Amino acid sequence: MERFLSRATVCSLSISVSIVGNLKAQKRKLKLDDYAEWQRFETTLLSPDGHWFAYSMNPVEGDTWLAVKEMGSDEEPEVMHGSGPSFSDNNRWFTFSIGVFEKEEKKLKDEEKPVRLKLGMMGLSATVVDTFEFVEEFTFSGDGAFLAMPKYKAEGVKTKGTDLMVRNLEEDTNQKIGHVAEYSLSEEGVLPAVLIDANEKPSGIGRPAWREVAEGTNTFWTRLP
Repeated sequence: MERFLSRATVCSLSISVSIVGNLKAQKRKLKLDDYAEWQRFETTLLSPDGHWFAYSMNPVEGDTWLAVKEMGSDEEPEVMHGSGPSFSDNNRWFTFSIGVFEKEEKKLKDEEKPVRLKLGMMGLSATVVDTFEFVEEFTFSGDGAFLAMPKYKAEGVKTKGTDLMVRNLEEDTNQKIGHVAEYSLSEEGVLPAVLIDANEKPSGIGRPAWREVAEGTNTFWTRLP
């Protein structure tokens, strides 16, 4: 019994053969220079509400870059040398570290000098980036209203403490606390616990309630502005 193919089937087979033929024609051997153009995902992150997506790319040759994209939007702001992305829990803020050019980083390491990062902060409603110099790390409060930014410790300082900048994101104000060795923000962004490591008790930080922990070290709590 003979079987006949429908026109649709013949057409489908013709298209499949054509696609395979084109793919074989386009296939070529990779050259050594081709590998320099390859890139890989370094980090991917989704905002808590799922409306924003951030990712960093690390090329085989060249400098890394970070991008953030709102779902459904054609805009995709990019930041060179960006890494370590983080979204606030209230989905209003996006922060990340900013490094240096690959050549500069290599030069600093060869000279046994530290690589100091910056902090990049972007309000998701405006996508405008603000930068803060020499920020080692950063932490959002649980409600996303405050951002804690400890600075790099100055060279020659024997204590563990360093400057801590706490930013009120709603009011665009900063509070600086010196000699901070450890810190913790509450869920509401107020009454942070701060471990001070200094040669003497700091002053000018509001009305702290002090409790001596060890000689030259104190723990206090203070309400943010």
